[in-house]
Amino acid sequence: MAKLHILIIAGSAALLALGGCNRAPEKAAEPGAAAETPFITYVCDDGRTVRATYPDPDTAIVDIGGVKRTLKIAISASGARYIGEGVQWWTKGMDQGQLSPLASGEDIATAPGVNCRAKPAGEAAAVTPPPPGSPGGLADDRTPISEGAFTPQSAQGAASVVQTYFALLADKKFGEAQNLWSDGGKASGMSAQDFAPASANTPATTRRSARRARSRAAPARCSSRSRSWSTAR
Repeated sequence: MAKLHILIIAGSAALLALGGCNRAPEKAAEPGAAAETPFITYVCDDGRTVRATYPDPDTAIVDIGGVKRTLKIAISASGARYIGEGVQWWTKGMDQGQLSPLASGEDIATAPGVNCRAKPAGEAAAVTPPPPGSPGGLADDRTPISEGAFTPQSAQGAASVVQTYFALLADKKFGEAQNLWSDGGKASGMSAQDFAPASANTPATTRRSARRARSRAAPARCSSRSRSWSTAR
């Protein structure tokens, strides 16, 4: 009986040992792992955008035009100056920076830099429209536009007369507006007294005159010269 008890205890210990071997080992935390630091967006005076993050006191990761560069801290009289990969990024606080090209062999940039300012939080980034002819862009229509003077008989000339006519009505220059009709204004179908309303009902009469002018102008150009717009004043 004692031997049986010993065998049971030994078997239980063996099963526990096997269970421990089959358990997946816990992944140990990587030394030095830290939470990702957010990027700060800077807008530069030359229109470029710089995104920068500072994962530790000695490092700056800057994104210029979609290219990320890792820069290291360098000696500076004031602020924090980072250099590397051909650029110098010099910050004054967290809301101002200066971006300069760094020539080969230089530790301090000699070329003039461009000043950049941090974009206020929540401000939307500027959107650059796609170029003409590309997906989402305007049609790449390069047809030259005529710059020659238009004639009174052209479509542009007729449009100019119509625009002038309604501008005169808006300015209450009814006599000048009526004279744009042919036959000295007779083609308007109204007398000068009817065409020039009294000041009390100017808005309503002007609208009626304008509607009558629009309704008569189009068919007149097709049917009768006597009722067409006059394009020569």
